Amino acid sequence: MTLILQLDAVQLLAHGAATMSVDASAQEIHQKTVVKYGAELRTELFGPDDSDDTLRKRNIIKTPNFTSNSSSQEDIDSILKYHQNMQEKVAENMVMLTKNLKEQSQIASTIIRGDTEVTRH
Repeated sequence: MTLILQLDAVQLLAHGAATMSVDASAQEIHQKTVVKYGAELRTELFGPDDSDDTLRKRNIIKTPNFTSNSSSQEDIDSILKYHQNMQEKVAENMVMLTKNLKEQSQIASTIIRGDTEVTRH
C-alpha cells in the first residue's frame, strides 16, 4: 500500500506549486525531492542496485550444433511453430480489441450526438 502512496506522491510533486515558482531555490528543492522519491520508489520496485546486474542475466539454452543433430532441428522447428502460434493469438486479440474499441467509440458518438441535440432544443 505504501508503494501506491509513494507513486501518488511523486506524481503530485511533479505538478506542485514549486514548478510554477520563479524562485530558483524553490525549484531546486522541488527537483531534488522528486528525484529522491523517484529513487526510493525505483529501489522498492526493483530492489537495490547490484553491481552484478542480476536483472540483466538471461538463461540461455545452449543447444548442440543443429546441423549435425536432427532432434535439435526439430526442437527449433517446434519453438518457431510455438512462437508463430503465439503471435497469431496476439494478432487475433488485437483485432478483437480494435473491434470492441470501434464499437465503444460508435456508441459514445451516438450518445454525444443525442446529448448535443437535447441541449440545442
